[in-house]
Amino acid sequence: MTFLVYIHRKATGDNAGDVFYVGFASKESRAKDTRRYDQPKWMNFYKKYGRLVETVERFEVAEDAFALERYLILSYRACGVDLANITDGGEGVVGWEHSEETKLRMSESHKRVVHTEEWNRNSAIARTGAKRSDESRARMSAGQKTRIRTEEELQRLRTAAVGRVVSEETREKARQSALKRWARMPVAEI
Repeated sequence: MTFLVYIHRKATGDNAGDVFYVGFASKESRAKDTRRYDQPKWMNFYKKYGRLVETVERFEVAEDAFALERYLILSYRACGVDLANITDGGEGVVGWEHSEETKLRMSESHKRVVHTEEWNRNSAIARTGAKRSDESRARMSAGQKTRIRTEEELQRLRTAAVGRVVSEETREKARQSALKRWARMPVAEI
């Protein structure tokens, strides 16, 4: 894979040709992308001046591209250039942290999202067969082991289980699993 470092220059205006953004990309199309709605300063520069894309250098190793991106950003800023870059470069938005106000706004926004039955169904289909890493499985397991269920939650589970028919095969699997679990438990000395 080839990694590239590129710059965006102002296309029009009195300062045409001035650099206003330094970037890193693993695809040529990212350097030419104009959908950067998460970067208001970049969008303002783009709307006002347009932009010319210039590839500075290509690398086979991502770390080399990150290093050049960081160097260029720091160099331009040291010369007083007003860049649209949010961070000092290297591996995306490393070091970027949202303000508490922004975190609160994002939280409130996500609470208002209502998923339809169709969305839930499609989401479940998309996740079917997905393999989780051992690290992810260990975190989920630890979270469930320390979880304390509320009385209300337990009552909902009991109500949902009423009338459920469990096959003999399922009962035997549950029994074998319990026997294995009990065999691993330490025996207290009396």
